[in-house]
Amino acid sequence: MGTRIVNGRCPHILTRIFAGEEVGTYVLPAQSRLTARKQWIAFSKKPRGKLLIDEGGQQAVIKRGKSLLPSGVCGVDGGFERGDAVRLCDRDGHEFARGVISYSLAETLQIMGKQSVEIEKILGYKYRDEVVCRDNLVLTVAGEEESE
Repeated sequence: MGTRIVNGRCPHILTRIFAGEEVGTYVLPAQSRLTARKQWIAFSKKPRGKLLIDEGGQQAVIKRGKSLLPSGVCGVDGGFERGDAVRLCDRDGHEFARGVISYSLAETLQIMGKQSVEIEKILGYKYRDEVVCRDNLVLTVAGEEESE
């Protein structure tokens, strides 16, 4: 499905289009597999902080398409609140993904490096097992393709 751009002042333009006449400009949809939400996360929502991710967490996100669990977080930089976009970076600070975080900075500092089953015991509540859910995450590393 695409979009056709035509001059709306031309007489009977819709009839001509429905009859199969090739008028105007036909625009095909982008070939990108990114959903609108993931495009928003990657390109529009300004990141507020940075999470430093250990090798295991990085491999889980990049290679296995998993969510980021608190056990993979080994450091934080900047300030953020729950629902903000954050950069996911390796230990050297190189970004490999962006995502919407499920916990605030203060909460993340308490649960980073811990197992998901420990979150409720530490905080007294739990929003979810993941610090950044895969549905709210997009890869930004060169050569990696995001799939739905």
